[in-house]
Amino acid sequence: MVYNRNRYPKSEKMEVLENRTEPERYAVEARIFNTGKIITKIRPAESWEENNMEETRTCDIWTDVFDSKEAAEGFCRQYQMS
Repeated sequence: MVYNRNRYPKSEKMEVLENRTEPERYAVEARIFNTGKIITKIRPAESWEENNMEETRTCDIWTDVFDSKEAAEGFCRQYQMS
């Protein structure tokens, strides 16, 4: 959805941005396929989410939860180097 920048007065725009909150935790989700291919992504973690591993027919899905985005990005880079 695209909004016209001039649609709202500047004060309302700032109020909307101030009300947004960053997630406190981040999850690195890595899908390791049977072929050796690895796909990773960083996403906001749910409040109940913990480190987990799930096996499917075509891949293993590893989920690792971190308290900061920087830690999640560093962990994700390690997957990408392998």
